[in-house]
Amino acid sequence: MINILTRNVEKTAALENVVKDRLEKLDKYNLDRINVTIKASSKMQSVELTTNYNGKLLRVEEYGKHGVTVYQLLGDVVRTLEKKIIKEKSRIDKTQSIKTMGIDAEAEHVMEVIRVKEYERKPMTVEEAMIQLEELGHPFFLYENGDTGKVEVLYKRNDDGYGVIRLK
Repeated sequence: MINILTRNVEKTAALENVVKDRLEKLDKYNLDRINVTIKASSKMQSVELTTNYNGKLLRVEEYGKHGVTVYQLLGDVVRTLEKKIIKEKSRIDKTQSIKTMGIDAEAEHVMEVIRVKEYERKPMTVEEAMIQLEELGHPFFLYENGDTGKVEVLYKRNDDGYGVIRLK
């Protein structure tokens, strides 16, 4: 089942047909449901696909600046999702083959903390945190918001904007 949601894009029969046509490539993976979100603004458009494959939520999103069509993005996002499905299928197959050989799959891949960083906590504004994020070159920055007193995570978005994660 394909669920198409559009924002600032007219949902036409032609668009639905192209989406269904492009997603036919994924039929061989027996996906129950694929959610497609197509967004457009004056500066950029994006296409997002979300599905559940063997109990794991897979999500991919492609952005295109002015001049890139939604149809081009749709092709890119389908290829990216297929790569993720193949990678997940390979991981599942590897885990199953290890178990059939009598080896504990968890023994093969031990999760451990490689590095711990500590730094002085200094309350700052969101703008100061953005400057710190850019100076460090990291994809995210943990800080205490001086206005609210809460610990927040500032992160760099794919569309060159910023996002903030706050705990309630």
